[in-house]
Amino acid sequence: MLGGVDEVRKLWMYAGVNRFNDLDMMCIGLHGLGGPSNNTAGHQSNGGQITGLTDAQARSQMSLWCMFASPLALTCDLRETPKGEANANVQMPNPLITDADIATLTNTEVLAINQDALGQQAEYMEALSTGTSNYSNTGYDVYVKDLTDGRMAVSVTNRGTTAVSVPDIQLTSIYLKADNKYTCRDIWANTESEIENTLSPGTLQPCETKVYVLTDKATVTSLAGVTTSLASKGSTRYDISGRKVAEDYKGLSIKDGQKTLK
Repeated sequence: MLGGVDEVRKLWMYAGVNRFNDLDMMCIGLHGLGGPSNNTAGHQSNGGQITGLTDAQARSQMSLWCMFASPLALTCDLRETPKGEANANVQMPNPLITDADIATLTNTEVLAINQDALGQQAEYMEALSTGTSNYSNTGYDVYVKDLTDGRMAVSVTNRGTTAVSVPDIQLTSIYLKADNKYTCRDIWANTESEIENTLSPGTLQPCETKVYVLTDKATVTSLAGVTTSLASKGSTRYDISGRKVAEDYKGLSIKDGQKTLK
């Protein structure tokens, strides 16, 4: 999973509307059976018995694929446990996709980050990260992604299988204002708070990703406020690079998910 991320994490500036980097198929719901989660060195060396993703790893994959605006393609069988050589002697959930998998895949807030109309891939904040060596299984990575209505998504991923403490992130280092109040929505924890000057991820559990959406409090004051604000502004038209344009824009543009050529 991290290998796919590492292949494109420094290509964020080339992504946008109509040109999305594809992180490949998702392993959520496979639990070690079939598809890409079997195409591993571990699978080859232990006779096919691998555990697949933990719930934390599944949320991390969902988080990163959404931060990167990657296409979301499942490879698991939604109906029943597939039959095959992998994990032949291991008790597997049936159906294979679990309630936790469904909760991860249907989280509307993280899906909204993936589907945001700006279409931006998250910028890799290498200076704020410690997992800077490709394919490393230690350290953590920080990403930031511009969203519509002036909001910003921030993710922090623990690449390792032991807990890691992440220092406070100065908001000025992720393009936000000093001495300014922001509403901080923690997507997976389903909590909301007010922050100023710093974002404090704290301790990340093994393979955990935390995802935040930050909103300038001078604009809106809560998650409900974001929804109301967007609704009141109506639909916005964008060119294919993700920039807001006038309604009478000449050329190819996108509004409400529909492409228009004038």
